[in-house]
Amino acid sequence: MNKKVFPRILSLGLIGFNLGCWSAQNKLVEPKKPDTMAVIGSIAIDLFEYRGITMTYRADVEVIIAGVYKEKGQTVHKNYWVRTDDRGYFFLVNLPRGEYALRGFRFQTVGPSYFITAVNLLRDEKDDFLVTQSARIPEGAYFFKYPAQNRFVNLRHNYFIVDRGQTVHHKVYFQMDNLRLVTGKTLLEPDVLTYFKAKYPGSAWFR
Repeated sequence: MNKKVFPRILSLGLIGFNLGCWSAQNKLVEPKKPDTMAVIGSIAIDLFEYRGITMTYRADVEVIIAGVYKEKGQTVHKNYWVRTDDRGYFFLVNLPRGEYALRGFRFQTVGPSYFITAVNLLRDEKDDFLVTQSARIPEGAYFFKYPAQNRFVNLRHNYFIVDRGQTVHHKVYFQMDNLRLVTGKTLLEPDVLTYFKAKYPGSAWFR
């Protein structure tokens, strides 16, 4: 578990953040080229005892995906932003062939301007997710845990506990088999690829 702490949480809205490449993909777009890729995954966040709030966040979480790929012989680092669906799943499609990783997330707590943002620098396997106040999200990434399989990078189910708005604990699951949350509820979810295959059975991505 992650035990690093930043002293305070972020209390900013969208203004001031370097958003990089934002994607509002709510509908699966079919492959545009034979060599493009898709990144899939899910997030569930338990916020524990922050401002009197203990709650699970899955829907409308803003997810940050770090990517690196080659373009005209040059290495390109880019962050992509995407929102989760009502069950915490997210996807980015028609990405350049390269490597991709979960960089972080942001979700709204109380009021229109209170957000908690956690970011991983992704320099190596020892880097953890940390709550940050910075208005800049780092773009360079050098650690990519999950290699592409066929056209997919499956980032799996990512379960976070944000303890009092400060300490971030992170676990990864291939599927969620009655995962007990801090609210007392449990999650039962299939593996991410199975979820999207069932949701979009006719998509060319799964042929």
